[in-house]
Amino acid sequence: MTPDASDAAETGSVPVDAAPTASGAGPQTGYALADRLVVRKRERRLLLFSDDRVIAEYPIRLGLNPVGAKEREGDFRTPEGRVQALGVLKKNGVEGLVVIGGDGSLTGALKLQEEFDFPVMGVPGSIDNDISGTDYSIGFDTAVNISVEAIDRVRDTAYSHERVFVIEVMGRRNGFIAIESGLAGGAEAILIPEVPYSLLDITNNLRTAAEKGKRSSIIIVAEGAARASDVKMFIEKNTGFDTRYLV
Repeated sequence: MTPDASDAAETGSVPVDAAPTASGAGPQTGYALADRLVVRKRERRLLLFSDDRVIAEYPIRLGLNPVGAKEREGDFRTPEGRVQALGVLKKNGVEGLVVIGGDGSLTGALKLQEEFDFPVMGVPGSIDNDISGTDYSIGFDTAVNISVEAIDRVRDTAYSHERVFVIEVMGRRNGFIAIESGLAGGAEAILIPEVPYSLLDITNNLRTAAEKGKRSSIIIVAEGAARASDVKMFIEKNTGFDTRYLV
């Protein structure tokens, strides 16, 4: 069934600026001729309108890699893999990509543009918040809130069983997630890659807190600073406290 303009408007629509169509990258009745696009979430369809008439529609794939290049496995790193990816894009009538991601995703998008002149737009996004020129990058707030939620759930168990919990969060090169989630969650110690730390000092602080009646403690570790399992073993060996870790 082809929806009319009023039906489409209920799903929410935005105007589309005319853009050049990639050579061989799809039908002529594509983004270049559309004046409005409509995303129908329930049907997972993208509709292109021109003068209130549907001129093209495309499926929306959720949770899958539409390029099919398995970049994480290395296929996209080879010229053959990129040729395969371009073929999948053309087969599905994709005329351009807006890539939201970090170093790997944007590097792949750049390769498509440089090697095949395929239209791409890069939007930097990184849960690690390691992008200059902005206070918070796309994905960072979500990562922090999920980490804080995990800390909140663990805290009751830690307190009731009088345990030390070591929680590892993402952050290979920086500790933004660890710092913000640790501060929000009331962690007793936060380990990040940028700042040297001493596990002996941490164990001494845990003993001192226990002597004052503190029944539980939570330590947040950025993955680039240490492995939660290693920190757990060190604390347990040097204090005798019942210690668990969570990744």
